[in-house]
Amino acid sequence: MVEAELAREASEEEPQAQQADQDRFFNLPGANADLTHWSRAMIWSLEGAVALSFGKNPDVVTWKRVKPHLQFSPFATEYRHVLELAYDARDSGLLDHFVEPGLFIAWAKRTGIPFPADLERAVIAEELETVNWQAKYYELVYSSDAREQEDRAIKERRRAAIDELTQRCVDLANQLAAAMSPLRTEPVKATEIGTRERDTLLKLVIGMAVKGYGYDPDQQRSGTVREIVSDLELVGVALDADTVRKWLRRAAGLLSREQPE
Repeated sequence: MVEAELAREASEEEPQAQQADQDRFFNLPGANADLTHWSRAMIWSLEGAVALSFGKNPDVVTWKRVKPHLQFSPFATEYRHVLELAYDARDSGLLDHFVEPGLFIAWAKRTGIPFPADLERAVIAEELETVNWQAKYYELVYSSDAREQEDRAIKERRRAAIDELTQRCVDLANQLAAAMSPLRTEPVKATEIGTRERDTLLKLVIGMAVKGYGYDPDQQRSGTVREIVSDLELVGVALDADTVRKWLRRAAGLLSREQPE
């Protein structure tokens, strides 16, 4: 009889307690959480996550403010219940004092704790957006690395082309000197070179410039000359840009004469 009477009294008092709760601070409009704002947070405090599970603003609804209403408020009783479950999960290693939103929501759903559907959807949308930005970031990083590797490969090919051109010029000069030495009583001067030999050297120059540097004889302004001058300096050959430009033009003229009609 006593238990039945207590249950009846409790059932009669509950609607009154619920009504009284509506006038308390945690049910006022200012206590409601801004779902968009909190969905963008990278991390929640554990107590703040509990407040959000009720749809409340963690800056307004705190255990310190809710606790004095515990004896009379159904909301305060339920708040304490969820907070105790969260602290138990923290102590057992399932949650931390600061927790990622998605992790807390997953724990709440597994535990049977209701969670605002609108906030859950907003959190999922933000996490997807974060993943997209991370993917774009790594894509840019990998793309930059690939470009750097390609640039290094191009420079290596150019250096190799210059080395080959330099060696072929040296070999050709030696061959010319050896062929002409029996016909001369004095050493061959560097300026004494026949038309055929000069044309051969110019063919080498224009061939390496076009294939090694992408030189376009028809282009009025080109950065190729500066690149050739810079790369020649790397192997100890000092030539100014005007000299390189002059011989490239002469070599290009030779190239155009040999183009099939």
